[in-house]
Amino acid sequence: MSVLRRNISLLFIIQLSNYVFPLLTIPYLSRVLGAENFGFLAISQAVIQYFIFFTEYGFNLSVTRKISLNRHDKSRVSEIFFSTMYAKIFLFILSIMMLFAFIFYFKDKSILYKELLLISFLAVLGNVIFPIWLFQGLESMGKITLASSLSKFICLCFTFILVRSSGDVLYAAGVQASGTVIAGIISIYIIYKRKYVHFCAPDIKSIVCEYKDGFALFISSIAISFYTTFNTILLGLYAPALIVGNYAAADKLRMAVQGLFSPVQQAVFPKVAQEIESSKNIHMVLKKYGIPFIIFGLCISLSIFLFGEFAAEIFFGSKYSLAPMYFKWMSIFPVVITIAIVVGTWGMVGSGNTKVLSKIYIFGAIIHMGYSFFLVKYFSVKGLIISVFVTEVIITTIMCVILLGNKNIVSNKEQL
Repeated sequence: MSVLRRNISLLFIIQLSNYVFPLLTIPYLSRVLGAENFGFLAISQAVIQYFIFFTEYGFNLSVTRKISLNRHDKSRVSEIFFSTMYAKIFLFILSIMMLFAFIFYFKDKSILYKELLLISFLAVLGNVIFPIWLFQGLESMGKITLASSLSKFICLCFTFILVRSSGDVLYAAGVQASGTVIAGIISIYIIYKRKYVHFCAPDIKSIVCEYKDGFALFISSIAISFYTTFNTILLGLYAPALIVGNYAAADKLRMAVQGLFSPVQQAVFPKVAQEIESSKNIHMVLKKYGIPFIIFGLCISLSIFLFGEFAAEIFFGSKYSLAPMYFKWMSIFPVVITIAIVVGTWGMVGSGNTKVLSKIYIFGAIIHMGYSFFLVKYFSVKGLIISVFVTEVIITTIMCVILLGNKNIVSNKEQL
């Protein structure tokens, strides 16, 4: 088995633990917690996701690319690793201060909401100490796959043990947030035992360099969040928790299905970056890997459209009467997202054109905010889904025109 196929297989197992294990808990949590508490949980997790974006800072792509291109130089990999970890720790400290400022500012919110935010913040810590980007860049996914899967399995078990009624929503938040913490601890142990890196104290210049290299991707992730993660928060401004709970349930199911894309996306990315760097023929590389991936996305969209309502009815039960319809409406997303991954993540990031990509996402976020509030206010969930789809299509079209329409686009000569 080739290294690429092996890494795709291992990343599928990680994605299985990241999405399928939690997917097994969705029917249980949705019934036990009720739509209202499930909605509160979803809103708190959406807020915490912004802190995760902040601490990730684009490192998952910028650092993966660097390590991939320097994977045979252990000293350089070690320097990149510790510079990135120090950078993430500093961002984590800032995140703690911002969280308490956020809670204090919204002091009129319920105690339950504040407690959910504090407990869910564990996920931010887990994100900081789980350097999956190192293993992806080194194309060494074996041990980390076991760590990720084991941690999610433990959380799955404790969900059924601890969450027994609607009053156990705090337990649900804590268990779901602790998975990456466990995986992070195991991964650090693996790095130490396997000696993937040797300790080297990074200087300020190296840390600042990581911030500079990841900045465009960080801005991109924040911009993307305004038409993805922010949706739950936006809907919560205009709709009752019951509607938010139905939407959140459908969206979690959609994200679980879309999770099938991530193993391919993550495993192929280092390979695409290497081939673009060596051949300079970005169109040939994207055609080679992109066409099968887009066909896969089309099949997912058709499956959700044809069978989505039936699947959602089984998953969520009669109390979530709107979730099946919402899930079917979301069938328009997967195929567009696969195209965006091919031309955006693989094409533009893989060729070093992160600044151009960042500008595209910022433009998309601005126009999305221009019409999404109106559509959500007057058309609720239907308006939200329409606004997201329109934004995704506009952004993907711009990326295709810029990347595929420019035959001279080649890998940037950034200092790696």
